[in-house]
Amino acid sequence: MEEAVEKFSVFKTLQAIEQCQVAVLMLDASEGVTDQDATVLGAVLDAGKALVIAINKWDGRTDYERQQAETLVSRKLSFVEWAENVRISALHGSGLRELFRAIHRAHASATKVFS
Repeated sequence: MEEAVEKFSVFKTLQAIEQCQVAVLMLDASEGVTDQDATVLGAVLDAGKALVIAINKWDGRTDYERQQAETLVSRKLSFVEWAENVRISALHGSGLRELFRAIHRAHASATKVFS
């Protein structure tokens, strides 16, 4: 049963990536970049979508843990340094205004028409 749920989840994720204009990759600040995160990121890049990285559970980290998370994300995602990183707390709603601003900036940048 779990395997079927996971396959369905992967299918729906890939479908959503194909249909979106801006993908938001949500990372857990306490976990860093997981293999599943890397797989989703690869699909976003393969699809050529605009990207914003949301680092969730930021409010529950100490200064040291935040520094460690920043270093880890920076190192593991150096190949997408062009993507804007936003720190959020989905539980408390903090950082969501900045997240939506980053999404709008990514969309404007990806759809810019050059003469």
